[in-house]
Amino acid sequence: MRIRLQGPGHAAGLLAELNRCRHSRQYCDVFLQVGNRTFAAHRAVLACAGTYFRNLFTRAPASSTAAFSLEFISPANFERVLTFVYTGEILTDLIDVGVLYELAERLGVKELMRACHATFPDLQASVSVKAGSPGELDSGMASAAAAAAAAAAALLRPQVSLHPLSAPPPPPAPLCLHQQVHLQPRPPLLLPRRFSKPGPAVKLTLGLRLCT
Repeated sequence: MRIRLQGPGHAAGLLAELNRCRHSRQYCDVFLQVGNRTFAAHRAVLACAGTYFRNLFTRAPASSTAAFSLEFISPANFERVLTFVYTGEILTDLIDVGVLYELAERLGVKELMRACHATFPDLQASVSVKAGSPGELDSGMASAAAAAAAAAAALLRPQVSLHPLSAPPPPPAPLCLHQQVHLQPRPPLLLPRRFSKPGPAVKLTLGLRLCT
């Protein structure tokens, strides 16, 4: 009888140990010059993670250690890519996802491309660059970054649901108020004899009409 023995944490533990060796520069056989920084790595890890490195190492003469220069990427962004290769995750700003997607496509790091695409499903590389062909940073990365920034702004913007307003109600009809105010007659005023005799009392009606 054959049985399968599995170590659930073997892959994660092996990757963590490789990353520790990278930081301590143990068993590193390739050095990558990016700007003013030099990154140590393992040729086998990079070749398995990205087609760009596989093609680069295949064309290079075999040696115990090798050094290469990357001119189309900044040190900060390459450090993010390298961290993803050795750990499977990175922490980055939302607006940088477009640039990382473009770099992942250029370097052939498919898992990083999938991670970026999972964040922005509509994100696509604006310019297709053949993996393994180093070149200057073009406008494609700027376009991808702008697209990611717009998508990030849309995610962070409060969602406001707009509904068409119904027609305003018609203005009310003019209000006409006709009110009769009756004034009760007052008793006759008794005047001194030297004044003339008052006339008869009258009933006054006040008609009030308000129209608007």
